[in-house]
Amino acid sequence: MPRCFALFLLLLPQMGCQRESTSVSTPKPSIARMTPSPWPALPGTSEQVQALLREMTRRPPAAQAPPAEPSGILRQLSTALPKGQVFAGWRQIVARIEGEAERAREAGAPLWLLWGTYHDAPLQVEAFRRLVGPTGVSNCSVALEAFDARGRWRGLEAEHQKGDDERLVAYLAGGGRAALLELQVRQRRDNYTGWKYGYIPQLVDLLLQARASKTALWPCDMSRALQRRLRSVSTEEQLMRLRELHCYLSLRARTKGVRAMLWGQDHIGREGFSRFMRPEARVIALYVFGGRKSPSALARRLAPHLALSTALMITGSGDDWYRRWVLLLPGEALGGHVERHRDVVPKADPQGLNVRAPHGSVLRVGRRRVVLTRSPQPVPLKAGERVFALEHDARFFVGSLDLAREGTLELEFTPKQRRVEMTLRAGRSTSSSPPRVGR
Repeated sequence: MPRCFALFLLLLPQMGCQRESTSVSTPKPSIARMTPSPWPALPGTSEQVQALLREMTRRPPAAQAPPAEPSGILRQLSTALPKGQVFAGWRQIVARIEGEAERAREAGAPLWLLWGTYHDAPLQVEAFRRLVGPTGVSNCSVALEAFDARGRWRGLEAEHQKGDDERLVAYLAGGGRAALLELQVRQRRDNYTGWKYGYIPQLVDLLLQARASKTALWPCDMSRALQRRLRSVSTEEQLMRLRELHCYLSLRARTKGVRAMLWGQDHIGREGFSRFMRPEARVIALYVFGGRKSPSALARRLAPHLALSTALMITGSGDDWYRRWVLLLPGEALGGHVERHRDVVPKADPQGLNVRAPHGSVLRVGRRRVVLTRSPQPVPLKAGERVFALEHDARFFVGSLDLAREGTLELEFTPKQRRVEMTLRAGRSTSSSPPRVGR
């Protein structure tokens, strides 16, 4: 057998199963790539703390209270609906954020997505995992407050600045079960709120997902030992700012694409992490509500007026570089119920939507406003996915609706039960992929 033909036979198994990939693989993290530019000296007095924060601030800070008033959120919802600034369901939410990311890329600006949570809300951590997962925002890197980032402050020995970096790198680059269990044990020991409210499993799931999808994931916070060292020379607010600066310094040479950060809400205002960013950077500060272990005062006060069948994002607030948005999760307090039925008919009717509700109810879809009655009211709409809101006696039911190209969708709204009954009447070809409400 000729040598060249034999060589071809040896290579054939490797060649035959390969195909061109449409995704860009993420290189494995390495300790060498994690080396950032020099850090400043660690402050040793309260005056040095003030001077350092003043020196490192690049964007003018502006103290803002979180958008936590029910009346304000309801007003924002009513105003944003006809403007197309409300997005229901994860497909719409992801598409809107990716649109903002594309505009940032065209401008050559980094985009930071600051996911502001409460520390007693496992569902908010789970929602973040979905946002940055394989069906979520593409081309993103992830930073987690729950893990400590190694510091490089000048004037302090390296042994006093250790973090979780090496452990995370070891696991994400191919470490086994022991590496993962070590990270989990450290979280149970050091992350008191995660242990108390039971969301350490969600954090571990984030690590598993990042490894499976080759997503860059980094620690962010200052170690507890370093925080204790600084507590004697700084106020509580100054210590928060120093933690944010520590996080920014640790991430500036690492992250790429959309920089998605899981933070507490106290860190995502303009007076917080954003103040240290480069002037060209853009920010989406996403205030997340709902899904807490016990319904918050906000959720309890919103519940009589608002029911959600899916996650809901309200945009439109902010300036050119800092966008301040709200994301509501259904959870126990804000959740509405959708009862789905499917009626397969021999031949589907033309695409259409019929809605009925108590007299005086209103359906809002985009700029369209339809007054409803107990009799089915036809609503002419083109096929596609959109946000809908049903309103009756100052009660809103909001969700997402995906109309097929053929077949009739009937909605019946029962406000007191926070319930929408959906019936799809479609032919056999359409019924296999029915319209979705509240994905």
